[in-house]
Amino acid sequence: MNKLYQDNTFYIFHTNDGYLLQNHTIDGFAHTHLKNYGTALKLIELSNKKKCPLDLPRYLLISLSRINSDEWYLRKIGEVLSIRKERTYYNRTGMAAGWR
Repeated sequence: MNKLYQDNTFYIFHTNDGYLLQNHTIDGFAHTHLKNYGTALKLIELSNKKKCPLDLPRYLLISLSRINSDEWYLRKIGEVLSIRKERTYYNRTGMAAGWR
């Protein structure tokens, strides 16, 4: 693995199948796997600003929770995940479908 990015909290490594984003300030191996370097940088930005957009895909919300240890921020991510799970939408044929 080649280290591509480093700051006070995070490392980004290039792996065979994409990128590994690691929070090196948390005990253990707090990390997530991503396919895009830009996405890894976006997660770092969201984490540093403690933002949790409602339109962020479920996988990235879970990735944010894996690389953070702040209890308040983890609760905020959990609330967004639960809102996303409860919401349903209707397509043009009138069939209900859940958020993914």
